Amino acid sequence: MLYFNSSVKLCYLVDTAAGAAWAFEQLRDLRNKYGFAVTAIVPNSEGSLVDKLRTAGIPFHVRSFGSTSLSDIWTLPFKVIGLARLFRRERFDVVQTHLFRSMVMGRLAAWLADVPVRLAMIAGPYHLEAHTLRWIDRSTCWMDTAVIASCEYTRRLYNRMGVADTQLGLFY
Repeated sequence: MLYFNSSVKLCYLVDTAAGAAWAFEQLRDLRNKYGFAVTAIVPNSEGSLVDKLRTAGIPFHVRSFGSTSLSDIWTLPFKVIGLARLFRRERFDVVQTHLFRSMVMGRLAAWLADVPVRLAMIAGPYHLEAHTLRWIDRSTCWMDTAVIASCEYTRRLYNRMGVADTQLGLFY
């Protein structure tokens, strides 16, 4: 079990600037109840999530997670390196990603930056059922401290990919 004290610096990478009320609520509660220094990284500066972050005084950075176009694949290494530099500069203790594109970028960048705790929150099994996306995940999931599945089916898919139970969490 991990023990955190109030000096923890935590960063959520969320691949949306709208909705994701859960991300705002968790960041707010981690700050207000536990004294964590929290930050979010979102893909743009407008949206309901960003509005909530601004209103609550939760710092955020805007970083493009790209699209699935060929041109974005060529710029991915530069985006990952830029994100790793941000992680090193901010000296985050925990980085948690959510949704596939932010997971891939955040996973690579947090590993490069040697962030002590790297978590991937898996919203659903969709990408695990697609050959190429599953291959990308399987090839990089070793970089995470833990993978957090949101359902038993997703957890089983990770087990089948060879991820050990000790590296898997399950939170509905």
